[in-house]
Amino acid sequence: MRKLTLILLTATALAGCKQQATPTAAPSEAAAITAAGPASANGTHPGAFQVTAKDGTVTTDVLNADGSYTDSDSSGKVTGTGTWTVKDNKTCFTATKGSDSGCYTESAPGADGTFTATPDKGDPVTVKPIVLSAADMAGTYDYTFEGKARTSVMKADGSYEDTVGGKVVESGTWSTANGEVCFDDKKDPPQCWTTTKPDAKGGFTATSTDGKTVLAITKHAA
Repeated sequence: MRKLTLILLTATALAGCKQQATPTAAPSEAAAITAAGPASANGTHPGAFQVTAKDGTVTTDVLNADGSYTDSDSSGKVTGTGTWTVKDNKTCFTATKGSDSGCYTESAPGADGTFTATPDKGDPVTVKPIVLSAADMAGTYDYTFEGKARTSVMKADGSYEDTVGGKVVESGTWSTANGEVCFDDKKDPPQCWTTTKPDAKGGFTATSTDGKTVLAITKHAA
């Protein structure tokens, strides 16, 4: 599944995943925001976040360590991209596509990393880090890439195997970190995808780190 972006930000080479070789126990949400690296105005580090607006609309925002960001709607469709930085104790966004530019004043993160971000103009939003564990993602999934149906087996031991028509086309290790799922076939640099948590039917959306590819992943039918 990693080569889907040699195609798939991260969800945008999702930040901070490259050193994850095998899945580990799910990190606490507090730990997810205390890792070393750049941070927003309130000290929150890059990663994937669930953002809830006043009207209940939920989006997924990914802040990358290189200063870029990607916004996606509930279906996984990328709705905005741009850059972010901290200025005058606010986290500021400059849009290159879709989403609005502006600065936000952030409250201190709670125990689970959740905080409120208030724009210079408009209503505040609630921001919560997305934390995925190996237990969330392990399983067998189907998806279509370049017109071909693939099946990906993501095992609990951290290994994975992709097949097309029953033939193995890729294998390696996978891991989770900062709301991303990363794949390493030991041949090319590890590649990370921003994903939603699996729904009630086990399906989820995966977005490439550059935001250009969005895949609908479904649970494999036995």
